[in-house]
Amino acid sequence: MSLYSVVVPVYNSEHTLGELYTRLEKVFRETLKEDFELILVDDGSKDRSYEIMTELREKDHRVRIIQMARNFGQHPALLCGFAHVKGEFVVTMDDDLQHQPEELPKMVRTMQERPDVDVIIASYEGRKHGPIRKLGTKFSVWATSKMLGKDPDLQITSYRLIRRFLVDAMVKTNTYLPQIGNLLIRSSNRIINVPVQHADRAYGKSGYSFKRLLKDLIYDITTHTAFPLLLVRNIGIVSFLISVVLSVCYLVRYFTLGISVQGWTSLMLVMLAFFGLILLSIGIMGIYLMNILNEAKKNAPLCNTSGGYGRIMKEIGGYFQLEEMPGEEYYPDLYRVNLGRTALLWLLKSRRCRKILLPYFLCGSVVHTCQENQIETEFYHLNEKLEVLYPKEQLPEGEYLYLVNYYGQLSDSRISEYKKIYGNIIVDHTHAFFQKPLKGIDTLYSCRKFWGVSDGAYLSTDTSLTENKTVDYSAERMKHILGRYEHNAGTYYKDMLENAAKYDGMELRQMSKLTQNLLKAVDYDRAKKKREENYRILGELLPSESIFNQTVPEGPFAYPYFHADGMKLRRYLAEKKIFVPTY
Repeated sequence: MSLYSVVVPVYNSEHTLGELYTRLEKVFRETLKEDFELILVDDGSKDRSYEIMTELREKDHRVRIIQMARNFGQHPALLCGFAHVKGEFVVTMDDDLQHQPEELPKMVRTMQERPDVDVIIASYEGRKHGPIRKLGTKFSVWATSKMLGKDPDLQITSYRLIRRFLVDAMVKTNTYLPQIGNLLIRSSNRIINVPVQHADRAYGKSGYSFKRLLKDLIYDITTHTAFPLLLVRNIGIVSFLISVVLSVCYLVRYFTLGISVQGWTSLMLVMLAFFGLILLSIGIMGIYLMNILNEAKKNAPLCNTSGGYGRIMKEIGGYFQLEEMPGEEYYPDLYRVNLGRTALLWLLKSRRCRKILLPYFLCGSVVHTCQENQIETEFYHLNEKLEVLYPKEQLPEGEYLYLVNYYGQLSDSRISEYKKIYGNIIVDHTHAFFQKPLKGIDTLYSCRKFWGVSDGAYLSTDTSLTENKTVDYSAERMKHILGRYEHNAGTYYKDMLENAAKYDGMELRQMSKLTQNLLKAVDYDRAKKKREENYRILGELLPSESIFNQTVPEGPFAYPYFHADGMKLRRYLAEKKIFVPTY
């Protein structure tokens, strides 16, 4: 079974989105019997399209939403969606129901039967476009066939089925105004058409006006071919040759027959010659500029990972690439939030939580966050095996059990058992960063506590977090993090405490871009191995039998050591410049 990613650019389509989803879901479930994900790219819609999309997302976790900062157009929106696909095959289609989902199986079956084909493009039978659109399409087909060497019989439409490797290649392409059809033609010659029925537009009118079509055509011509430059050059050559031939003819006529020409004729011949030379020079310079442009287009990404579109410009530079780390976050697909407590609040509001069950042994910030937002709190005990002591029954709607994975002692099997017993659970993996979230279980991670960055938390959930949040800025909170490398932790201890105090009452925001970038620089495999090695050494030097170290977790958070007089020991270690937390 294969995964198909259906990418749909959306613009003011509140009336068609529901039907589009229903028909697509039925096709994949009943006809194709394949897995799919629906990526809806909101291209700056001004109607209720985004609200409809969030409703679909709440209904089906396979629906994913990407919101553009403004209206960029169909092709940039598609490329932005391409950057987030997970499937082996990618489908592109419009949001107006002119592309009928019921026609998709024809394309899928052809792709399955033709391993020699990379792209299948639907050719419309009974095209329902208006006369302007039809005329523009015909001219575009002719122009692209001449400019790009495309088969003139190959129809280019926006209803396509593409193999994943081509999609990945297009995402890496840098161009100001992408045209997906042209990018495909330049990337592969293994493209065929499959005839499909074209439906009438259900609502509204097409955004492809004559002005828009003309603009796209001019851009395609000037971007993908040197034809206009070559035309100017050739006109210049022809003009120069004509002037030379005529000049020779008139000179022969004068010296053989004694017939002179009028003065204006000589002047025009000279002007024609210079005109030809000027056009020739412009054509040559234009070719040089075209080559420079083609070289420049090989760099920089098209889409950023936050779901927006745009060229990412950085004013800072340097040989160490501090402005853009080359790695990847450990959880690139999870929600990024500024703090664990705000991530929890976001989740609780989205889940419409009325009451939460908390363990007694818990960070006060979690309790305060819940209580300050009028969420009822009830506390439960744990036994000597860290098992929940609360009546074993399904929790009613709006009530959630909060499970803290103390020092990584809460196994996946135990979490699954609690899920079966209580139904509504939230797992806190602050102490277990490397323990992956389980499907269908809300899970929190704290990057700030685990990695020492200035902000950051991850949230795994299948509910739709509908509120749009601003991005946090953390550069001013980096002093104690950066300074301890050149000095020591004690020098900036006060700064660390002052920063921590600022987190109380901090509003919910997205994780700062600085923290995201720093998390890309972490060597997670090395860090995991080093943490496990340190845990083993401490276990040998400071053996401690407690409920908090019965299991050695992956990449442990800390070594839990019990001492009869812990505070006295802590003060002693602090005198030796060894700083340890207490719980």
